[in-house]
Amino acid sequence: MNIETLLGEIPKTKFVQEYFHRLPFSLTGAARSVCQLGSWEVLGEILGQDGVDVMVVRDDQQYAGTDPRTLEDAKTLSAEGYTILVRHAESHHEQLKKLAAGFEDDFHAPANIHIYATPAGNHGFSWHYDAEEVFIVQTSGRKEYSLRKNT
Repeated sequence: MNIETLLGEIPKTKFVQEYFHRLPFSLTGAARSVCQLGSWEVLGEILGQDGVDVMVVRDDQQYAGTDPRTLEDAKTLSAEGYTILVRHAESHHEQLKKLAAGFEDDFHAPANIHIYATPAGNHGFSWHYDAEEVFIVQTSGRKEYSLRKNT
């Protein structure tokens, strides 16, 4: 998978010239082909592996208990309002590894895939900024994002 797949009819050159490192960009429905990679099933596959970088957080507070190692553990924490975050998910799933490789080829830079599972009506983190370019693929549910130009 490469960036052209996610940009739909927007040419990569236009995206890079007008948005990349400049302005927020949003496109509805373009990521349908990768939505299954953000499923509970994929999260469960990843959590069962060794060396997974997991964070559990609710309202900006990190969970003090044991990190989930199974899908059932993750769903229990989610029901309690916790966001389950897996960093470097591409290191633990072949299709996510291919997705990251496509971005690395397109942008000639390392790619790091995070998976977030946030329950409805909750948030893991409050307002913040990211020091790197971030591509968000909303795979299910609804979420309101407040994006702004980096200043």
